[in-house]
Amino acid sequence: VRLPYPVEGTCNTVKLLVNGHSYEFRVRSSNSNGEAGYSNSATTVAGS
Repeated sequence: VRLPYPVEGTCNTVKLLVNGHSYEFRVRSSNSNGEAGYSNSATTVAGS
């Protein structure tokens, strides 16, 4: 899911996750020159 708003800085809190469920995240940056490739993915379990 692409966030509908820009993320400022180097961190973001993701809300409405279900405790005990596993989630996979990857990011990509963009600026006036275009978009970078996606990062490696990171997996975590909400609430752990």
